[in-house]
Amino acid sequence: MKAIVVYFSLEGHTQYIAEEIAKNLKADTLSLKTAKAYPKGKLARMFWCGKSAVFGEKPKLAPYEFDASKYDVVILGTPIWAGSHAAPISTFLEKNNIGGHKVAIYACSASGDAQKCFEQLKNKFEEVIATVSLINPNKQTYAEDISKVEAFCKAIQERI
Repeated sequence: MKAIVVYFSLEGHTQYIAEEIAKNLKADTLSLKTAKAYPKGKLARMFWCGKSAVFGEKPKLAPYEFDASKYDVVILGTPIWAGSHAAPISTFLEKNNIGGHKVAIYACSASGDAQKCFEQLKNKFEEVIATVSLINPNKQTYAEDISKVEAFCKAIQERI
């Protein structure tokens, strides 16, 4: 099985999980970066990120290389913005045809409520083989997070 974890991370939580998944599945990673950075201040960033998600914006991404034909499964990682996935994920999905691939999705949020995000993304694919939601994962919550990541990775392996 050849897998890639494609993710956007603003505060590092989603990246942390991407690295754990990649290690567990021996997968490649692709960190999406926006061409123009989001604001630094917490309140301004919350406003702009939430607005981007609510209005379905598709920000320009910094250059990256991706060839879907190299992979059996694409794992998407996103923070939750206003109940939805991060706007850069929308840009990636618009520019890359991964509809025929098996897809797994993980989301990181402050509340743990990723259902709306999962439903929105599931509608874009023929088959979503696994999902997992994590609450602000970090080194302090490692034991709980790694248990969820391992179960998520096992679900992916069983469906390939």
